[in-house]
Amino acid sequence: GGVAFVLIVDCGAANIAETLECINDRFAAILEPYGFVHVPKEVRSPNILGAGLEGGIPESLLPSLAERNVYLSRRGSSLRFAPYMHVTDNDLDRLSETLKSVFH
Repeated sequence: GGVAFVLIVDCGAANIAETLECINDRFAAILEPYGFVHVPKEVRSPNILGAGLEGGIPESLLPSLAERNVYLSRRGSSLRFAPYMHVTDNDLDRLSETLKSVFH
C-alpha cells in the first residue's frame, strides 16, 4: 500500500490515469486485428479495458499467454485488461506474439 501511495503523490492521479489509458489504447490496437471488440474509449474507464470475441475466447488463449508471463483475466466472454504503470513495450510485444501464435 505504501508504494502505491507514494506513486500517486509523486505522479498525480491524473498522470497515472493518462498513462494507463495510453497502455489500454495500445492493448486495443493489438487486439483489433484478431477481431476483438473492446469498450469504446469514450465510455470506458482509463485504467481497465474489456475486450471480447464474437465466437468467444479460445480455451487455449489464457494458458498460452501465461506460458509467456502475460496474465489476463476472463470475465464471461471477455478478457479484462487492468495494466500497471510498469507495463513495458516487451510486455506488449509478448501479448502480440502470443495472439499471432494462437490465431494463425
